[in-house]
Amino acid sequence: LSILVSMIRTHGNDYFQSFSIM
Repeated sequence: LSILVSMIRTHGNDYFQSFSIM
């Protein structure tokens, strides 16, 4: 879970942008 949170935090904007496009 820690790794997942860290990854999302580091690439939060990218992650959200990708989701928005989808």
